[in-house]
Amino acid sequence: CHGYETAPALEAAGRAGVPGVGVVHYSVAQETVHDLGCADDPSRRRAVGAWLPLALSRASPRRLRVPLVRVAGRAGRLARPPLPTPLRAQLAKLGLEARLMRGAARVVAVGRAFAGSLRRLYPDCRERVSWCFAGVTSAGAPGLARAGDERRRLLMVGRPMPQKGWEYAAEALHLLEDKKPALAERLELTVVSGLADWRGPLTGYAGNVLRRFEGLRRVRFREVAQLGAAALAREYATADFLLHPSVFEPFGLVLVEAMQHGCLPLASDADGPRDLVRPEFGWLVPFGEPRARVARLAGALGEACGLSRAELEGRREAARRAAAGFSWEECARGHLRALEEARAQGA
Repeated sequence: CHGYETAPALEAAGRAGVPGVGVVHYSVAQETVHDLGCADDPSRRRAVGAWLPLALSRASPRRLRVPLVRVAGRAGRLARPPLPTPLRAQLAKLGLEARLMRGAARVVAVGRAFAGSLRRLYPDCRERVSWCFAGVTSAGAPGLARAGDERRRLLMVGRPMPQKGWEYAAEALHLLEDKKPALAERLELTVVSGLADWRGPLTGYAGNVLRRFEGLRRVRFREVAQLGAAALAREYATADFLLHPSVFEPFGLVLVEAMQHGCLPLASDADGPRDLVRPEFGWLVPFGEPRARVARLAGALGEACGLSRAELEGRREAARRAAAGFSWEECARGHLRALEEARAQGA
């Protein structure tokens, strides 16, 4: 059963004597812990803007956030009026995820570090959590070459939501414009996200981030809607760096996709990037202290974009080799092991 939405199906199977495996590629509990941090630094406060998440964050000391989320996962019955609709929805999702975790004979996480996070969030399930990486479809050759000039091309790919840390990228580039204007003049940023067209509960966040990107004076900025696989491959193949400052990230498929094309990852040290990014080809930015994120990201950008074309080329080959290690066959074997263990437990 994949995702918290399948908790009722997994429970029904269990009542029928069929042990189930919960497949977790995203954690609502992890999301909620980080959402409770949206008032921890000025960049996130400005980007989020909405009063309810900021009020909840200010009322939640950092040391109490994980315990609060554990309690909330068992309080699904409170997800009703007069609580605001967004809060009711989050409580309901937390309750479903807790049921999935408790009801599964085995839980398969999408990565090694993410499995560790799940064990910390759900300590009662610690012994039942395993992991295997997702597979990645072979990229193929796009038939394009990177420009040989001194410009450095940055790419961001993903949904315009607070998880992805878009505001930190915008603020880091503004900081580079102030501190290193000559470098900023050489930078181009393309974002593939639909920031301008996003509709839904996060429209305000997407709009706030887009305005900050559009306010860049020296860095060239281009925003495009979501792309098909071939068009996205062309973006990877012509970009120098994939910028991925996620606040939390279970895996990070776009990192591996970029690496296949020799596009070098520059990412936060969230779960997925810690598993995927190595110093011989990429950069991991410490994101543990919210108020230091912008400066640390700007510093990593300055270091990466200061390398010569020859230095970058050696890193590109290392990135391609690392990306080649992710296969759907190995992913299937990891899930099969969990199914066999669940069946043996049921017997």
